[in-house]
Formats: sequence, C-alpha cells, structure tokens
Amino acid sequence: MLGSLLLVTALLSAPPADGSASSVAGDAPDRAATLAEYNARRARLPNTAEAHYTLGLWCEQNGLKAEAAAHFAAVTQLDPRREGAWKHLGYKRHDGRWVTDEQIEAEERQKKANQIWGPRLEKLHEALHGRTRRAGALDELARIDDPAAVPSVWNVLARGGAGDQLIAVQLFGQIDAPPSSQLLAMLAVYGKSERVRGAAAETLQRRDAGQFVPALIDLMHPLIEFEVRPIVRPGAPGELIVKGDGQDLRRVYSVPDMPAPQAIINWRKGDFTGIIASVFRREFANSPMSQLLRLQAQQLLRSAQEKNVAEWRRAAVVANQQIEADKAELNAVNDVLRQSNERIAWVLHNVTGQDLPADPKAWETWLTGQSGRPYDREPRSTRTVTQYLPLAAVPTYTGTVLVGFD
Repeated sequence: MLGSLLLVTALLSAPPADGSASSVAGDAPDRAATLAEYNARRARLPNTAEAHYTLGLWCEQNGLKAEAAAHFAAVTQLDPRREGAWKHLGYKRHDGRWVTDEQIEAEERQKKANQIWGPRLEKLHEALHGRTRRAGALDELARIDDPAAVPSVWNVLARGGAGDQLIAVQLFGQIDAPPSSQLLAMLAVYGKSERVRGAAAETLQRRDAGQFVPALIDLMHPLIEFEVRPIVRPGAPGELIVKGDGQDLRRVYSVPDMPAPQAIINWRKGDFTGIIASVFRREFANSPMSQLLRLQAQQLLRSAQEKNVAEWRRAAVVANQQIEADKAELNAVNDVLRQSNERIAWVLHNVTGQDLPADPKAWETWLTGQSGRPYDREPRSTRTVTQYLPLAAVPTYTGTVLVGFD
C-alpha cells in the first residue's frame, strides 16, 4: 500500500503537467489541450472517493493512464470498498483481499519457499543449541542470502530470545532486500536486548533508508492528551476528557446531590376525628409540646445534614480515587508510547543523521519534505462521546426524619 500511496502523492501533488510529462498519445496540440483540461479539473477536485473515481474514468478515456491510476489509487485509500477502482488498477478479489496476478504468483512462490526454509532453519536452530553441530550450523547460516528465507528467519529466530535475535540480525544483514531491512528496523526498536537493538541499527546504516524509514515513522504515535477535573464541591461532577482524532471521550464521575432532609412530625394522641380533632390540632400547634417537637426536629435535621455531608465526602474521595486510577492508566500508556518513540527516534537519528525529537509530527514533517509524502491526520473534532462511570462507593443519604410521639 505504501507504493500506491507514494504514487498518489507524486502525481496529485506534482505541478501541472506539460507535454513532455504526459502519457497522452497523439499530436502535441491535442496533448496540450487534454492536459490543460485535466489540470483545470484537478484544481477544483474535491477530495472524495466519487470525485477521484469520476476523474479517473475521464483520464482513462483520454489516454492519461498514469493520472488515471493515481486517482483510482486515491479512491482505494478513501473508500476501500469501491470495487471499480480496484479493478481499474488491475486487482482482483482473492481470499478476501484485493491483489494482482503478480502478487498471487509471488505469494505462491513464497509459500513453497517457506516449506523449504522453515524446516531447514529449524534444524539449524536446533544445531546451534547443541554441542557438536554448532560450528557447522554457523557456517551454513553465514552462506544464506536468499530473500525468500526472510519470513522463515523471522518466525524461527527473530521471535526467540536475544541470542536468536542476534543471529537473525546477522541473516537479515546478509539478505539485501526491502523486507529484511524492514524487519531489521523492527529489531532495532523492539529487540530483546540493547546488543540486539544496537546491532540491528548499525546494520541499517548500510541500507537504503527509503526501504524502512517511512515504516519506522508510521510506528511512532503521539502521546494521549487528556484533562482531569476532580470533584471539588457538590453538584460539580469529576471529569476525565481524553482528546482523540475524530472525537473526544468525556468520562463523568458524578456523586448524587445531597437531598434537603425533611421532618415529619407525628403528634398523634388518642383517636380524635372530625371537628374535635381539628380543634385539638389547632390547640396543639400553640402548645409547649409543639415547641419541643420543633426543637427536636431542628436537631435531627442538623444531624441528618451532617451525615449527608459526610456521605458525600466519602463518595467524592472514592470517585476522585477512580479518576486518579484512570489517569494513572493513561500515563502508563503514554510511558510505553514515549519509550517506543524514543527508541524509534534513536534509530532514525542513526540512519538519517537528523537530530529531531521523539515526536512523530517532527519526523512526519521531515519525511514530507524529503519525499513529498503527506501525513494528512484527521483534524481535531469537536464531537464528544460521554460516558457516565459507575461509582465504587454510593452515598446513603437521609431524606426524612421522624419527630413526635404516639
């Protein structure tokens, strides 16, 4: 896919074509007119799969074969489901993928090679760990330079321990081919020892950087950006906002608001009904007993409110602990990304001589200037997805208090 992307970049970002660069057959005036119309159409082309497909058909009908291929390749990047674009590029469906006849033939050849190299390298690997056949195995390994052996070298040796990986570095160094360079880059970053990583990086200095530098930069990832807002007062939830390409994720940690406790005064005395009960209630409302019950109600309400505040604080502490735990997980992920980016930047520095920070954007900008390959990241989106997190501690509030006598 990198090859097709580079083709799209080269053709779609190139200056307007002229007669000498065109693939149009025919007289020079006709060629110039066709190219002029193509450049005008391309200048107002929206970056959609449908628009590229339509212009690709027009280019094909007018003899602009290279330009047509570039636009059909752009369609496959924007909408891989467009079968017509794949077919115009000479691809066919095979085992759920779009491939060319040449790719199918190459895969079949590689399968046959794996059936030979896999068992052979397994035997050599076993001999390396023996006492009597190790020297002979090393001699045989030193003569391997067949590019078809690359997948088996990776499966048998590069996936093993640091010792096996050192031998894999040696073999990839003997096999001068793009796949071996790319796997050397992987070992330079993710090798299981500093010695493995250093040997792989040193070997890469003798290789064509174009074979692996774009793939290395693709392995770099920006750190996760996020904001934390802890719970500080009732009615204001805590939040963890994770910023992403395409949408943000807003995680809400909300402690239920405290109710205002209500007092229920029960002053029942006897079984009064009708007008007698009404008179009793009116007289009771002004009695010393009523004043005593009101005082008792105030004390109980104050106690209930203090309990509710303590419950809210307990739940808020636990919720803030949840926020801190989630924040710690994001920081742990960023630590892994940072370490990986630093290793990749170290390898890139060794093979390119560029002293750039371990920041993917810095290396993307540099690569764009070198090859014209754009890194069109999705613009930051204002769309936010909100999740309400269940609380580990739910407060138990007091809503009512009972005051009175029977």
